[in-house]
Amino acid sequence: MKQISNAELLKFGPLAEGVRFGGVYVRAVTEGLQSGDIFSDGRAALVWHRCGFARILGECGEEFLNEIVRLRTDGRRRLVLFTEDAEVSGYFEKRGASVGRRLFFEHRGGSREAPLCEGYTAREIGSELFGRLEGRVVPKLFWSDAGEFSRSGSGFCIMCGKEPAAWAFVAASDGREADIGVEASPAHHGKGLAFAAAVMTLKGVVASGRKPVWACDEQNTASQGLARKLGFEKAGECRVIKSENT
Repeated sequence: MKQISNAELLKFGPLAEGVRFGGVYVRAVTEGLQSGDIFSDGRAALVWHRCGFARILGECGEEFLNEIVRLRTDGRRRLVLFTEDAEVSGYFEKRGASVGRRLFFEHRGGSREAPLCEGYTAREIGSELFGRLEGRVVPKLFWSDAGEFSRSGSGFCIMCGKEPAAWAFVAASDGREADIGVEASPAHHGKGLAFAAAVMTLKGVVASGRKPVWACDEQNTASQGLARKLGFEKAGECRVIKSENT
């Protein structure tokens, strides 16, 4: 397979539109809203978001999967493959890959207000905070730069003085859906700050006319609990072939 442009992906457009769970990451790349890579052999395409999340579109054979193995192991960056295809996940499992499940949630409404604890303030994530935030779930993992984020993303950071304590933001958007990512600094756990930031971000997504979505690993019970507290309900799941670099 070879790397192709978004324009060359047109034949796979209907397939990208048809990906319900996690499809926001596919369409964010194919629609040019977020950076990523697209590879194709003419029959199938691999859409690989800059954060590492990837999906196969179309019918692929073993040679195509062999090429994905090469991409997973060449050290370039992580590749986390989502699939509902048992044959695809079985192919990787036979080769020693770690296969789990990813849960997908859709917003049904009903999240409540989240007042901040004394000593904390909320700030919208702009270019300065975009560059400052460090952790496992931060905007710069998902967006190539602050400009790209400001055009299609949004988010809020809870500050303790000048220190970022927790944040929530749009990790992926295709103009119709917005996937929300959250994280709290370990020093500020247990104060409801991630929830507060998520409520603010969620309101902005709804006001923009986009559908809020949420996803996490099946073993991440804390994320599942936060999602339900925010008014999300589980809508589906898929297999996830975890990255060699995770």
